[in-house]
Amino acid sequence: MKNKFLLAIIFFLAITLAGCGRNNAAPQPAAVIEDGHSFVAIKNPQKMVHRTLSIYKPADWQEVKQGMILFYLPPGVIATNTVAEKIVLTVYSIPKTNTSSLATLMKEDFVSNQKGMAGLKFSTSSEPVKLGPLSGREEKYINQIIGKRIFIDQIDARSGDFLYKIQHYCAEGACQADAIFAEMVASFEVIPQSTTGK
Repeated sequence: MKNKFLLAIIFFLAITLAGCGRNNAAPQPAAVIEDGHSFVAIKNPQKMVHRTLSIYKPADWQEVKQGMILFYLPPGVIATNTVAEKIVLTVYSIPKTNTSSLATLMKEDFVSNQKGMAGLKFSTSSEPVKLGPLSGREEKYINQIIGKRIFIDQIDARSGDFLYKIQHYCAEGACQADAIFAEMVASFEVIPQSTTGK
C-alpha cells in the first residue's frame, strides 16, 4: 500500500515537473507597443523619419541613405555587399498625371531590371497587400548573383506624387529577417506633404 502511494506521488511529481519544463522551454516574447504599432520580431524599435515617410527598424540595425534609397542593414553588413541580407526602401517621384496602375509600374520596373540582371525571375506573381496604411502590391523574385540564389520580396505602394518600394534581399539559406521585414512594412507611414509650399 505504501509503495503504491509512493509511486503515485512520484508519478504526480514527474508529470508536474515535465509540464513546467515544457512551459519554460519556449517562452513567447512580449510585443512592444510603440506609437500604436505592435512589435515582436523588432525587439528594440527605433523610428526613422524622412521627408515623406517614417518607418521603424531594429535599433541595432544601421540605416544608410544614398539619394532616395534607404538601406537597413543588420549589424556588420555593408550596403554594397550584394549577397548580404538587407531591407531597401526606395522613393520615386511620379507625377500625379501618370495614371498607370501599380501592377503596370511594377511590370515596367521588372522588365527594366531584367535587362541588367538576366537571372532575375518571378517567384510569385503580384498580390494585393498593405504598406503601412497604403494599398500596395507584393511580388517575389529570384536572382542569381555570384553563384548564389537571392530571394527578393518587394512591396510597392503609391501616395500622391510618390511611389514607395520596399524590398527584402537575402541569399538562399540565409534569410533571417522575414518577420522583421513584415513589421517594418506594417510600421511604414506617409508624412503628408504641405500643398501650400510652406
